[in-house]
This record gives sequence, structure tokens and C-alpha cells, in this order.
Amino acid sequence: MTRSEFTPTAADQLPRPESLLATWRAAAPAAATELTHQVWRGESGRDVWLLGRNEAAAILLDQGMPCTGVIDDYTSAHSWKGLPVRRFDQVAAGNVVVVNCVQNSQPVEASRRIKSAGLLMGLAFSDFFRSALLPVEALPPFSARCHAALQHEPSLYGPLWDDLRDPQSRQTFADVVAFRLTTDPWFLRNYRYRPDEQYFEDFLALPPAPVFIDAGAFHGETSLEFARRYPDHGEIHAFEPSDANADILLKQTATLPELQLHRVGLSDEPGIVRFSSQLGSASRPSDDGDTEIQVIRLDDLKLSRADLIKMDLEGGEYNALLGGTGTIQRSNSSLAIAAYHDPIDFARLFHLIKQMLPDNLFRIRHYTSGWAETILFCIPTNDGKATTIFNSM
Repeated sequence: MTRSEFTPTAADQLPRPESLLATWRAAAPAAATELTHQVWRGESGRDVWLLGRNEAAAILLDQGMPCTGVIDDYTSAHSWKGLPVRRFDQVAAGNVVVVNCVQNSQPVEASRRIKSAGLLMGLAFSDFFRSALLPVEALPPFSARCHAALQHEPSLYGPLWDDLRDPQSRQTFADVVAFRLTTDPWFLRNYRYRPDEQYFEDFLALPPAPVFIDAGAFHGETSLEFARRYPDHGEIHAFEPSDANADILLKQTATLPELQLHRVGLSDEPGIVRFSSQLGSASRPSDDGDTEIQVIRLDDLKLSRADLIKMDLEGGEYNALLGGTGTIQRSNSSLAIAAYHDPIDFARLFHLIKQMLPDNLFRIRHYTSGWAETILFCIPTNDGKATTIFNSM
């Protein structure tokens, strides 16, 4: 059996986890399975390097897998977990196996980087799960949580699947779920890291002088991209509660006088919450955060329009949507909502938005070759219908 024979047939039916995993494992090349077991036991006769200092690499080491060191081009550290850290150009090609542990944003690009460096890319982290050397519970959190969610509620993703109309959305959905369940970069081989395109698609048909909500604005890159794509734009409202990030945003968006910076977070109720501010673009509300921030409801601004609302709030999207229900329904807004921070986001974000805008269309797009940056879009239909079922203002 070749790999192409177990590619999810997205246009036909929702992929079933048990069937996907069974056929994926049955199709494993014998040579790869043998090498996986040899590396696991320290019997490959090769130097074994892990690519990436991350959760996946830590899992293999914590399970006791012998290896020579870790490859990381983006650090000045010389050691990690008792192993030497080297750059690609410091690892001699030859009798070497590199295990690709990259999973967040660019695992496919990492595989190509290994090959271009002349190293033997014998394995990926997923091969150890595929060979039953790692249990589900030992997978990285994004995958283990997906297994747990679908085990608890097998039909979790069914309503969204049924509502997706275009083949690309269904294929994207199937590919992303397959990667979440297996951690195998092969399922995302046709995707690439493209942050400049995130949140913006040709199917977004915005009115003249569109008003943009940039929730989770970070350093302002998305606001700048919006202004570039829509030069006739109206107001831009950027929400960034981290003062350090907001200061950079102000400098980078100095050419956008129509941008209004709100140094607050968005939620379903106004108040003060703890916030972890030292995580860069992943800064988020957290019970053990190092500082406090103010949060408001989007509806509290009483905006007359919000034509495109982008939200990437590190898991806070659901509450932020609740707090913007009136604005969203009144504007019949186009939505671009991050749906990857938790495996249930696909389901619960869809369910909430469907209640707000029952006549509108849903689409999914993915902007990396890893688990991060999956966006759920909701766009008005041609007739512009939107039914108000909440009274939140």
C-alpha cells in the first residue's frame, strides 16, 4: 500500500480517527519501521540528531531514546537537556539520522532543509507513534488533546464538516485533523508557511472603506497588511493589551493615522485579568500571569460598523466573540478567527458563530505546514441576510 492510498477523501466524508490511524499504520514502509525501532533501542549504528528544541524532542528524550545531540539554527545555547546543540552546518553529513521534531509551523520546510544540508532525514517524530513506541498520552499536547476530545465526543467536528461548502475547506479540514492525530508532516506536504496571507482571502468581499478589527494585533503586521490590501479602508481598531507589543505596534503603524490602538484585551465581560506578557505573539490571559490587563467587550465601543473582524487571542476567541455579538450581527461582519489553540475550537467556535450568523458561509484555510495558524472564516452570503438572535447591547 502506498501513502496515496490512505489520503483522506475529504470530498466524500468526514475522516474517522480510528480508520485513519489504522490505515496510516498499515501503510508504514517496512524500512522506516525497522529504522525507527533501531533508533529507539540505540542500535542503528548511526549518530542520531533531533531537529528542534521543543516538546516533541523532549518527549523522545524523556522516554529514554538515545541520541547524539540537537540541531537548532536559532539559538546561542550550546546544550539542552544534557546534549550538545549544533547548527545544521556543524553536523557532518554521512552516517547520520536526523529525526524531524519540528511541528509548530514549518515541519515540511524543516524536512526540505535537512535534505538540502545533505543529511539523511530518516525519520520524523511521528514514526515513533506510528510504530507504537509512543502511546497517545505521550504525544505533544496539541495532538494528545485532539485524541482525547474525539474519544470523548466522536462526532465533535461533524456539524462544521456538514456546513463546509467548498472542496478546499473540506480538504484543509481533513489534512489538519490528520496531522493533529498523527503528527505526520506528510499530511501537510502541500502547505507552506505564509503568514502574510493569513486572514486575507479572495472570497472576502468587503464594502467600500471597510472598517477592520485587529484583535490580538501584536506588532501591527496584520493591520499593515489590511491597509495595503484595502487602500480605501476606513478605521482600523487594533487591540493589544501588552504594553511592550503595543509600543512596537505604534512605531510600525505610524503611517496609519486612521489606526486606533486599544491597550486592552477583548472578552465577554469587562474587568481586570491576569496576563502572561513575556510570550511574544503568544502572550495571553493566564491565572499565573506576571501582570494584569484590562479587558472590555467589543460591543462596549458601540461601533457603527465592523466589516472584517480578525481574532487571534491564544484561546480567548470564544469569549471575545461573545462580547462582540451585537457588533457582529449589526454589521453582518466577515470573520477570520483563529481555530487552532484547542482541538475543540473548530466545534465550539463554529457553533457560536452559527448562532450569530446562521445564513452565512464557513470556510477553513491553513497557513503553515504544522499545527499552528488554522483560520475559520465566516462570510456573508450574497443576499447579505443575517438574523439577530442575541440582544447583547
